[in-house]
Amino acid sequence: MTADAFVGMVGDTGIYEFDYFGRTDVLTAWNLSLQTQVDEYHQERHTQMSLLEFVEATCRVADHLIIPHFLKDPQFKSLEDFKN
Repeated sequence: MTADAFVGMVGDTGIYEFDYFGRTDVLTAWNLSLQTQVDEYHQERHTQMSLLEFVEATCRVADHLIIPHFLKDPQFKSLEDFKN
């Protein structure tokens, strides 16, 4: 998966609606999850990620998110309100 495809996939989830999370954060997670490559000049492996790198990048994005607890949010009073 390329960087543009990963940024597009994350963008389709609506994460960019948060004020503190942007495209730069996703690109940083993508870049940090890639393994070091020996020959970047003759191979294009450094522009694509494997399944393991994809899972790591996804976990880095999820770790960076601040997800409010539904019981601490004044909008929701109980679990039934959260489901609706």
